[in-house]
Amino acid sequence: MAKGSGKSKKKNKVKEDIVEYDEDLSPERDSKKIIFGIWFLIIFGLLAAFLITTNQNTGEPPPDQPATASGQSPAQLDEALKPFQDQLAQDPKNVSAHIQIGFIYFDASRFAEAAQSLEKAIKLDERNVEALVGLGMSYQYASQPNKALEMFDKALSVKPDDDFAKVRKAYFLADVEGKYDEALTLMREVEAKLPDSENKSKLNEAILNIEKRATGK
Repeated sequence: MAKGSGKSKKKNKVKEDIVEYDEDLSPERDSKKIIFGIWFLIIFGLLAAFLITTNQNTGEPPPDQPATASGQSPAQLDEALKPFQDQLAQDPKNVSAHIQIGFIYFDASRFAEAAQSLEKAIKLDERNVEALVGLGMSYQYASQPNKALEMFDKALSVKPDDDFAKVRKAYFLADVEGKYDEALTLMREVEAKLPDSENKSKLNEAILNIEKRATGK
């Protein structure tokens, strides 16, 4: 196997799961609005790979500006982070800013930095479900499955009916641990609450996908 092929596979897999939560990362947005969009689009990532689009030029970056998984150059990443870093300069205890920085780093496949930001958010608000789930996602892709599952479970202990946490834990169980029955139970709980819509149809497709993996068909 060629050196670096594992990292390439992980980046491609991340492209399936990374979510396009909104191209307008204004510092005034509430983090819950970000998460609301995240969990719906995560469903799409359960089905097939899709490329992240941005309002930036998506062409090849210069050689000294390697793209992140979302197609951003380092300069673009810095630009996305700056509004929230400025918020933290004024208020280091701004939980929302820490969370948003965490998800920006996650989008860029910089999972260690994502985890650091989300850990800071949790230190400030240990019952913040968005931060707990985001930290679980970061641990998952940083190859720390035990920590990832712990975060998903903590999120669900705080808010047992949280759809975002259920979808992320379901995906973890199916993809990392091969526990398809448990994953399907969580996915069906989310599906049962959704009104008829494109999102529900996509979730049904995700359920069928996991069922096929469970049977090996």
